[in-house]
Amino acid sequence: FATVVSIYDAVQLSWKVKVQTDLVRPTSYIQSAMADKTVNAYRGPGLKNGPIKGAEWEAYRRVMPHAEFPSGSSCICKAFVNAISAFEGSDTTQPISTGALLMDFPAGSSKTEPGIMPATDIMLEFETWDAVVDMCGYSRLNAGFHFTASIPGGEELCGIAGTKAGAYALSLNNGISPDSGPDINHRILTEADTRTCDSCPPGCEPGTPRRRLLFAAFMSLCPAGCVSVF
Repeated sequence: FATVVSIYDAVQLSWKVKVQTDLVRPTSYIQSAMADKTVNAYRGPGLKNGPIKGAEWEAYRRVMPHAEFPSGSSCICKAFVNAISAFEGSDTTQPISTGALLMDFPAGSSKTEPGIMPATDIMLEFETWDAVVDMCGYSRLNAGFHFTASIPGGEELCGIAGTKAGAYALSLNNGISPDSGPDINHRILTEADTRTCDSCPPGCEPGTPRRRLLFAAFMSLCPAGCVSVF
């Protein structure tokens, strides 16, 4: 419960700031501002690092087409980990995994370079949740998805959400009821959305959703007055 709530809050927090900042990704910057410059970098699956024009550079994995700051992954991971730590009362992974948390990557198991990377079997071992956060966040930096500031930026933004979610879940687990809870009859959740749209983009069609459910509305790619056809 605590981890689900923390992830939910982290997604909304990170997207709110992404919309506010609207910063470009490293890929966009390198391909435009450094288009004619030759750099020594990753050149693609199966190729060793070497000289490549900025206009041809791509990140190690597909970069999602939304704003760069903050890192959604570092934000979510920090919230998730803080929720666990607050609930368990410890930063160690042992209460969850009966020992160090292990992640095994057999040789050649890479989805980006199958059969090539990693060259040998790799076993990652995490004894603390902070170590998990570090790997989670900086893996996005190393893959070329973000600039450096986005990693600690995401952690700072969402850590408190996880801590509060874990503490809230712990109080419930200890039989302590919250002083107040959500009003499921609030008009924002029950009112029909009567806005209409004359022209809807692909994947959407004119319509009025019955409820303005916050998460559904947040995740929808359809504008006001349109509903998803999926």
